[in-house]
Amino acid sequence: MSGVVWDINITLEVITLILSIIMLLNFFRGFRGVRSTFTVGLTTISCVFAIQSGVSIYIYSYFSMHYGLELSLPLALLSTLELLGVATLFYLSQQ
Repeated sequence: MSGVVWDINITLEVITLILSIIMLLNFFRGFRGVRSTFTVGLTTISCVFAIQSGVSIYIYSYFSMHYGLELSLPLALLSTLELLGVATLFYLSQQ
């Protein structure tokens, strides 16, 4: 059972990474045209989200071999909330 939860965690982080990279590319294109402080902030936030998701994928892969449900379930909740936040930012940035 814990292997499935770890797989879900990693999948959620991969989706978050993909959304973060798409946002980063969109904001970077906007930055080249506008060069405002706000666009720099959005680009930086997207970059931080992408880095954090990449590191989480690596750590979750390691943890899945050493830890069980006692760690995977709370991290699944955090990954779900993170994905909801990034997806909301992605949706709003596409408007």
